[in-house]
Amino acid sequence: MVAKIRDMGRVVTGKTPVTTCKEFFGGDILFVTPPDMKGGFVLRETERHLTKDGFNSILSNTINGRSVLVSCIGEIGKVAMVEEACATNQQINAITDIDTAYDAWYVYYKLCTMKEHLVASSGRTVVPILSKRAFEEFEIPDIPSLTEQRSIGAILSTIDRKIALNRKRIATLEAMA
Repeated sequence: MVAKIRDMGRVVTGKTPVTTCKEFFGGDILFVTPPDMKGGFVLRETERHLTKDGFNSILSNTINGRSVLVSCIGEIGKVAMVEEACATNQQINAITDIDTAYDAWYVYYKLCTMKEHLVASSGRTVVPILSKRAFEEFEIPDIPSLTEQRSIGAILSTIDRKIALNRKRIATLEAMA
């Protein structure tokens, strides 16, 4: 089966709250930018955070719970997963409110393998841009049944959890040394 991203869930392009309103920043809501997308298991920490007011100021551009994020300007094809409501800047498109016919983890891992295809779909400008429209139309091939998607997503996320735990242990041991 082949599916377009727009059929997998709601696609949201991020937005930055007005930066001159200092009361919009410094809260506890994640505000994701491409440098925060360093790889790893689930994005749980970002350089900047929003307050509730900052989040509400861009509410139509926010993300609901488990979502897949893809950088679409500059370094195209960085992929991250979030599991809580958050916001991103305009360099990121997110697949949120993922349809029950798709497993979010499977979509995440599949997109991780498709960076070259995402780059090839971008516009040819000084700074590469994969527009929201092109992102929505991007096709993901070879999608197995939902049962198989869940199995693949579960196996890979279990491995990623173990990697994250080992990294945390190594950091603790290095700090102790």
